[in-house]
Amino acid sequence: MVFIHGGGVASWMWDEQIASFGARHATYAPDLPGHGARFSEQFVSIRDTAEELAEALQARPEHDRTVIGFSLGGQIALELAAHYPDLVTRLVVVSALANGYPLAPAAEMLVRAAAPLARMPWFAQRQAASLGIPPMKLDAYLRDSKRLATPTLVAVTRANARFRLPASWDDYEGASLFLAGRNEPRMVRRGLASLAERSSRGEYRLHATAGHEIPFQHGDWLAEQVAGHVHRD
Repeated sequence: MVFIHGGGVASWMWDEQIASFGARHATYAPDLPGHGARFSEQFVSIRDTAEELAEALQARPEHDRTVIGFSLGGQIALELAAHYPDLVTRLVVVSALANGYPLAPAAEMLVRAAAPLARMPWFAQRQAASLGIPPMKLDAYLRDSKRLATPTLVAVTRANARFRLPASWDDYEGASLFLAGRNEPRMVRRGLASLAERSSRGEYRLHATAGHEIPFQHGDWLAEQVAGHVHRD
């Protein structure tokens, strides 16, 4: 199982999922460029990150892979499956924008202006609350927020907002599961539902009460969905 974290967090967000599945499956949860232990590196783009991940997976012995991505990580997972379908046996995309959003330039400007706030404890705590970061993960979130470089934050925002599904996605034949919370933005819910409809083996499931905090506040539900997806083949 390959776990790809979202922007502004790191591989620690998957600790509970790895604990849940690690006894039965080999797991791999890398830090993305600019995040976690790789905070000194520059995040460039979703495509570059997918290429790097593909190289890492090609070097590993496993041939049956379930790739799970959250938010930005979900977009990277889609990019990976579209360009390297042989590396992705099954796909799980959680709370990701399937086709960006129209106000990308304005969002970049706002993020650039607000970037210094990310290093302020009070602001980071508010962001943690909005994401549903649990108390046991708060120190890790505050640490990584403090050292998240402005260029990385801007690049992640740009990548997220301008993401477009690769044309080769329609050739992906693996089983795909798309998960969202009912309280997430409509463009997230509609985009993932549309992806499920156009996928040859796609399913869409909606959490009845969640927003953009499924992995942090509804981990048991997520693990249940992933387990069912892995064993349905």
